[in-house]
Amino acid sequence: MCPLTIESYGYTSETLELQWYKEPVEEKDDIILSHFSLGCEETIKCDKVYAGLKFSCVQMNIKLDRLYDYYLIQTYIPTTLIVILSWVSFWISIDATPARISLGLLTVLTMTTQNTGLPQVSYFKAIDVWMVSSLIEFAYVNVLSRVRLRRQTSVADNGGYDNDQSPRKSVPPKNEYHGCRFNICFQNMANREKARNVDRISRIMFPLFFILFNLFYWIIYLFVLKTKADIQPC
Repeated sequence: MCPLTIESYGYTSETLELQWYKEPVEEKDDIILSHFSLGCEETIKCDKVYAGLKFSCVQMNIKLDRLYDYYLIQTYIPTTLIVILSWVSFWISIDATPARISLGLLTVLTMTTQNTGLPQVSYFKAIDVWMVSSLIEFAYVNVLSRVRLRRQTSVADNGGYDNDQSPRKSVPPKNEYHGCRFNICFQNMANREKARNVDRISRIMFPLFFILFNLFYWIIYLFVLKTKADIQPC
């Protein structure tokens, strides 16, 4: 709703009285707005009283409807493609850290550029929640894998022992396989498999939650809120 108010500044209503014509609004067919379409118009009287003096006032309320085509092309389709691009990171091997980092940074920078043309708000939007969740999952998978890999490498370089253990000269370490104790190697493999399971679950849950989000979003936006806006008077 866009209000247009015309009010007398220096003359009271006894000197100047503003009135609307019977048909005060004339629409020109050659006026085209890129973001909105003109809806209904409403004209009212809005006389004001200041310091005991009455001033004449008229107001016209113009209802503007947003055009879906513009925002569909400029916002919804690009952000959907960005979400699909961030989903690809779950299919990349956990060992391909440079590829994951590059894809994550590209997604964040693209989303930041996309949001520059939108109204600035002080709260998280739904797409921001998706991005943060993806980055948290990415960090969890890589940290879990790399910490265990460094521990395995440290034990292997120490002859199969942890740093807090002392080697025994007479008896060789048991369960040793190529400079890495079996229990340490098995523990590392188990944690790497756990990291892979996080990716496998995210491959399904990430698009599933995004589809459910879109389902609720479009139902609420196109049917519930739009119906309430249509039944309201102009």
